[in-house]
Amino acid sequence: MLLHLTFRRRELTSALSLMAAALIFICIGAHASPSDGALLDGLWMETANYPASSIVRFEKHGGKIVGKYRQVSAPQKHWGFEVGEVVIRGNMKDKSFAGEVLLKVTKDFLARCPDAAVGWAPIELTLTEPGKLYGRWRQTHFRSETSCEVAYHSWQLYGLEKILTN
Repeated sequence: MLLHLTFRRRELTSALSLMAAALIFICIGAHASPSDGALLDGLWMETANYPASSIVRFEKHGGKIVGKYRQVSAPQKHWGFEVGEVVIRGNMKDKSFAGEVLLKVTKDFLARCPDAAVGWAPIELTLTEPGKLYGRWRQTHFRSETSCEVAYHSWQLYGLEKILTN
C-alpha cells in the first residue's frame, strides 16, 4: 500500500508541475508585446507637420507596413497628394519604424524640373509613448525655386498621434 501511495504522489507531483508550466506559458504569452503592425492600428493625425495635418491609416501589406491617407489637408492637396495614396512604407521593430515617406513637388516645379517629380525619402520614427509616433524624414532642398540643382539635404521633424475613437 505504501508503494502504491508513493507512486500516486509522484504522478500527482508530475501532473502539478506540468499544469504550473502550462499556466506560466499562458501568462507570459498574454503579456507578450503585440505584433509589429498592431502598435499602429487605427487612424493617426500628422501633428508635427502643421498646417499639412492629414490623417493616415496603417495596414500590413505583404511583409511591410504602409500608411495611406484617409483625409488629405489643403496644403498637401496642393502638392498632389490624394486620399488612398500610400505615403509611408516600412517596417516596425519593437517601438521603431524605419522606412520611406513619399515626397512630391508642385506642378509648376515639375514643369521646370521633370526629374524631380516624385520620390521616396528615408523616414525614422519612434513610438515615444502609446499613441505618439515621432521622428524625422530627409528632405531635399534645391538651389532656388527656378533651379533643378540640389543644394543640400536636411532632416525635418515629423510626428503622428493616434486619433482616439469611442
